[in-house]
Amino acid sequence: MKLATSLVSVKKISSPVDSSNFDENALNNTAKLILEVEGIINPLIVRRINLESYEVVDGHFEYYAAVKAKEINPRKGEMIGAFIIEPENEKFLMEQVKYFRRREPDQVVAPIPMEQITGVAEEILPSNNGIEEVKSQVQQLEKSFNQQFIELHKRFDQLFNKSIAHGLDKKTSNQEEIAPTLDIEIANKSEIEKIMGNKKQGDAVWRAREYLKAQGRQINKENFKKATKAPDKIKDFANGTYEKLIQVVNIPD
Repeated sequence: MKLATSLVSVKKISSPVDSSNFDENALNNTAKLILEVEGIINPLIVRRINLESYEVVDGHFEYYAAVKAKEINPRKGEMIGAFIIEPENEKFLMEQVKYFRRREPDQVVAPIPMEQITGVAEEILPSNNGIEEVKSQVQQLEKSFNQQFIELHKRFDQLFNKSIAHGLDKKTSNQEEIAPTLDIEIANKSEIEKIMGNKKQGDAVWRAREYLKAQGRQINKENFKKATKAPDKIKDFANGTYEKLIQVVNIPD
């Protein structure tokens, strides 16, 4: 089970946490950053509610930033990266949430300006020698803190990589993943069968795609949906195949 992010439609996600808990300016600024690089460095963790909806387990701020991004630019902000909790990976993902997400965020404490230290020291110490001694002690503490922070960061990376290597080593055959790099409009039959994970469904999707091309229609979700009710009924391309298609392939609306 290999850990991998999926691209999930923002409109299919909800959060039990109210957006009023987050600063509006921070959400807007983060939304702009998401659009700038068309992605997010800290994927959401969501639980599948049903075939068409997900609920945020962790990453509520990131979710509302993604909602803002979609409002600013519906095309670029349509999808967001997320780890999807499924029955087969729930134990491992929730363990990682416990250790890596639900704790105080790492913060680098900004060095105290030396002028401020000097001002305080002058009020409580009678001589320049005392001031210099305070400066020296503060510098030593700062150096020690920075070294401890570096070591802690290294240890965190080691634990994270070890968890990935030993806890998530086998990909399940029924795990649904979005394939943003697959261009459904030009993909060949074998590529479609591979991403669908089922030769019969892959063949049906390929036939539907060719049908839409022959009709001169755009290759999008709406026309694929209509193709399930085509007068000359494309073999095996029914609602179930359509729903699977839009889950595993990023198709324009």
